[in-house]
Amino acid sequence: MRKIYLYLLITISTIIFLIFFQWESFEKNYIELFKQDALIEHHNYKGELDGEVVAYQNGKVYKKGTFVNGLKEGWFITYFKNGQVENKIFYRHNKKDGTEDEFYENGNLNYTVKWKNDKEYGSEFHYLEDKKLDNYDAFDLVNLFYYVRYDKSQKVYQTLCSFLSPNLFSFDKTGDSTIVLHDQIVYENINDLCVTVATPENLSPQIEIKINGYVYQNLKIIDNTIKVDNAFVNRGAYNVAVKGKLVNQINKTIKTDSLSLTITKK
Repeated sequence: MRKIYLYLLITISTIIFLIFFQWESFEKNYIELFKQDALIEHHNYKGELDGEVVAYQNGKVYKKGTFVNGLKEGWFITYFKNGQVENKIFYRHNKKDGTEDEFYENGNLNYTVKWKNDKEYGSEFHYLEDKKLDNYDAFDLVNLFYYVRYDKSQKVYQTLCSFLSPNLFSFDKTGDSTIVLHDQIVYENINDLCVTVATPENLSPQIEIKINGYVYQNLKIIDNTIKVDNAFVNRGAYNVAVKGKLVNQINKTIKTDSLSLTITKK
């Protein structure tokens, strides 16, 4: 008799443990076993989403992501029915801020793009299902500024617009915001100069920047951006000229572009 009571006690204790400590795992297994559609959420004491959120379709994970105090944080992932990742995108404080990748159902990359503060910024590559590059887009702080189309042999056969963004910008020293620079305008809290440059595959940009006659060469392009530190330190007028060329793998020039503006720092 004691053995029966002991068995019942162990069984009840196990059930209580599952309910209070392993409920999420039990719930997931139940959803997967009975092929249900479901949404598992967690909330903080304010009722805000907090923790991992998982959506199921027909017993399989369809979407998942993480919230912190009601805000999206980290990777949000969507899946195909076969379990392959369809789309993954990174969030920071509820805004797209990082890499987004989308895939075909066979696992090959469809496109990849960078986001900055909820806006596309930099390079976006599009691929065909056989992994061949189809087209390339480049985004600056304002909009799309360059486009390249590739043929089946991966050679460039169409380019549109300038590979140098016309929207030069600086950072507001009093905060984290950016300032797009316009010709013949007076600015106060600027210091650095930033130029957005397209970096299409199989082509290399070569850029030269001249500010009041001083030439900057061999400039590094980081995340599609050239930054000239302390370009506007003193008060006064600044004549800015940017020129460059895109060369292919045999160093043949495919395109040349240039732009210029004059601004004043007070």
